[in-house]
Amino acid sequence: MMATKKWRRNGLAHYLLSHSFSKLKEKGMTAAVLSVDSDSYTDATIVYQKAGMYVHRGFTRYDLEF
Repeated sequence: MMATKKWRRNGLAHYLLSHSFSKLKEKGMTAAVLSVDSDSYTDATIVYQKAGMYVHRGFTRYDLEF
């Protein structure tokens, strides 16, 4: 999920997540999983936590470019 600065912090992400979770539950799904960059400068993890999600597992990835 991504929004330009103008559209951040107005509840749109929370609404979309809540609506999506409701639809998944209606379809019989019992869980939702997503991956996010926990170092995001937009504090994306806070959006997901406010929607009721929690950190299940964390990982660090190392890369080397030549």
